[in-house]
Amino acid sequence: MKQITIEDMIKCVEREIGMRQRVYPRWVESKKMSQEKADYEIKCMKAVLDQLKLHDSLIKVEHKEEE
Repeated sequence: MKQITIEDMIKCVEREIGMRQRVYPRWVESKKMSQEKADYEIKCMKAVLDQLKLHDSLIKVEHKEEE
């Protein structure tokens, strides 16, 4: 199995956000989840994505400086 890269993680989190944006409205409508909880969970996952992207950009800057 290949090693998981930061790019793999970013793509995975982007897919997860998309899935939540598609599924959560139905869950809210069927009362399986409150709108507040749905909004919070998506906001948390977007924060994870932001941190991964920040980490990725810092790594790229460090590698560029080493060249």
